[in-house]
Amino acid sequence: MNKINNVPRCIVTGILYGILLFYVTTETVFAQQDSLRRIRKVDVSAKILPQLRKQLPSQFISQKDFIKYNAINVADAIRSFSGVNIRDYGGIGGLKTVSVRSLGANHTGVLYNGIQLNDAQNGQVDLGRISLDPLESIELSIAQLSVQLQTARAYSFGSVISLTTAKPTVSLSDKQRLNAFIKAGSFGYASPGIRFEQHIHRDISLMLNTSFSTANGKYKYKINGDGSDSYYERSNGDLNAYRADAQLYILKDSLKDLSINANYFASNNGLPGAIIFYNDHSAQRSWTDEWFVHAKYEQKIGSIQLLFNTKFAHNYLRYMDPEFLNQQRMLDQRYLQREYYQSAAVSFNVSKPLSFSYSADGVINTLETNLYQFAYPTRVTILQALNGRYDRESLSVNATLLHTHITERVKLGGKPGPRTVFSPAIVMSIDPFNDGALKLRFFYKEIFRAPSFNDLYYTRVGNVNLKPENTQQFNVGAVYVKPLSGRFSFISITADAYYNNITDKIIAVPNKDLFSWSMYNLGRVDIRGVDVTIKTAYNLTTQT
Repeated sequence: MNKINNVPRCIVTGILYGILLFYVTTETVFAQQDSLRRIRKVDVSAKILPQLRKQLPSQFISQKDFIKYNAINVADAIRSFSGVNIRDYGGIGGLKTVSVRSLGANHTGVLYNGIQLNDAQNGQVDLGRISLDPLESIELSIAQLSVQLQTARAYSFGSVISLTTAKPTVSLSDKQRLNAFIKAGSFGYASPGIRFEQHIHRDISLMLNTSFSTANGKYKYKINGDGSDSYYERSNGDLNAYRADAQLYILKDSLKDLSINANYFASNNGLPGAIIFYNDHSAQRSWTDEWFVHAKYEQKIGSIQLLFNTKFAHNYLRYMDPEFLNQQRMLDQRYLQREYYQSAAVSFNVSKPLSFSYSADGVINTLETNLYQFAYPTRVTILQALNGRYDRESLSVNATLLHTHITERVKLGGKPGPRTVFSPAIVMSIDPFNDGALKLRFFYKEIFRAPSFNDLYYTRVGNVNLKPENTQQFNVGAVYVKPLSGRFSFISITADAYYNNITDKIIAVPNKDLFSWSMYNLGRVDIRGVDVTIKTAYNLTTQT
């Protein structure tokens, strides 16, 4: 088997007016030397309020926060977010997924520069593989992103984690910049890397981030209840991983923006086994080889904005257990996923408070493997989203209708029939006192989760008769932000009460024995909760 952005016109205008004003002022000064006066220096200061998305519940961190949290990957960086549950499946190189408001990892979309990182095989994204080195910011949004111009696929999740890469900051005169770094930690962890920036041309810049990570994973542990004081050392937890991310930016003018992103990840790591009668021996290993290429083009024509995206992704996974108890006395499974993605979106302003957007996406996913009598599925997904937005200072209303159509074909065995789903969403926010300090917000959204390839086709486990999960989200909340005098700069409080209802929940249950499991739709799940955040800043020194 073979292996298997836009600078707004107002900013440009402001810069031009500033240059003109400087020129006129300078000419006047030199023409009237006898009227020159010296004035005393005036210090102007202002307090920076926290960045809050008041219409929808959201949380935001930037590069500076990554250092504060001592984070290595995206999973580490978002652990402090409210309503987030990071699931770590063991080991330094183990799978790390995120569940927001208890909906499960399959309902959380992970966007990399606006495009989803997808795994059609199991429906989950491993956040432990995503390095923070190339990232500028991470934003978690409940329901959907706050921007209007986005892909249709971005509307199809219960929550969205948006990862934005940094842009080159090297000046045109310096042309190049090279930074080298090394990170180190417990259990033999070391990760050297480099960041290279170059201004190739006045309109073209390049950024490259690459790193290598290694760890032995040998940590001490103690077995409780055995009456001894002995400590043991974990085995087969080693990790070797290589990452590379390249960004090419072409900014022709303030109204046209083209970016091309190439990302690569490869790893070879051991999988620690269960400890049975003091024996923690495990020989299981996994290899991954993943890469994608993504191109994005944005253009503004008057009140119309256009967005085009294209992407190709290749994900290879190999799992081996040389001591598996079967006829071959080993297990060697290999999987290859491919994704072809196209998207187009347009937004336009009808009047000052009213705007609309429309986006359409086409996705093709395939899965190949060396498993006996596998289905070899191909999934074609068409998504269309129509969004309308009414924005005034005291009232904001945002409504979306998402249409999803999924068809599948297989080379062997059964398959589900075509699925067509319409998913509405409405978001509202009100400023009751019209002062910007307090805002009340509400949203309702319907989403569904199509079964993953593993849910449908995995040998002896898959069930082609599975229905999609259907979810309803309700949220009522308030945001209060107020600047303060003295050492405390500000105070911000957010409080949201939510209710999620899931029907046809997809779960795995034992069949005839603990080795044979099957996927089923089961009953209904009700989730209720409250998210509260309080933020402030205390100045250790006073300004004079």
